[in-house]
Amino acid sequence: MKRTKILLGTVLACLLAIGFVAIGDVISIASSNTAPVAVCLEEVIVYLDLDGLAEIDVFAVDDGSYDPDDGDEITLSIDVDEFDCDDLDVPVPVTLTVSDGEVEDRCEAIVTVVDNTLPAIVTDAELMVVNPGQRKSKGNSQSAGVGRRKVICATFSDNCGIEIECTIDGVKVRCGENVFVKITKAPGATGTGVNDLRRWYRHIVGPTGQLVCTATDTSGNSTSSISEGGVPPF
Repeated sequence: MKRTKILLGTVLACLLAIGFVAIGDVISIASSNTAPVAVCLEEVIVYLDLDGLAEIDVFAVDDGSYDPDDGDEITLSIDVDEFDCDDLDVPVPVTLTVSDGEVEDRCEAIVTVVDNTLPAIVTDAELMVVNPGQRKSKGNSQSAGVGRRKVICATFSDNCGIEIECTIDGVKVRCGENVFVKITKAPGATGTGVNDLRRWYRHIVGPTGQLVCTATDTSGNSTSSISEGGVPPF
């Protein structure tokens, strides 16, 4: 309730009696209204959702705004209340306005937008058999054979942009390319005849034969899809 002092009743009657005012005159009384005080939080952190969006209200930035005039009602508003992936890594100034209907005050908060959502795997990484490869036999001896696998990269979804990198034992590979499969004698196997008890195994590019596809978003969050490990002995 604004501190407006209106002189009525006895005071008005006295003025009329002594002739200072006449009936029909307008009495103008000055109003004393102190402006409200806007108080903002210095820094506000908001997190993007699965759609890459975030919203805030006035209470996210208000830190106790008030009006010195007891009983005055105040309204709060902000100039920015929605955020998306474009706001990542860029401090966003948000202005809070506090008004009592006649006068107002403003302050500014800095909003930091954060994305902590990991990329999601849609389809897994795979090494698809193009040519299984066979052990080569000649007489009583066998030698290594060569087969091929096609690199099927994993696919991912994310609320913001991502980059995908696929490797086999640390060596970068391209989606759709073929990699060689070497069929060699397992360590410790003895003998050279076809009837000897020995083991052979497939060996793809490196020691593990695992295709690893990793998706990394603009905030550094990452998720990996790993194909079935190595090709087992046979």
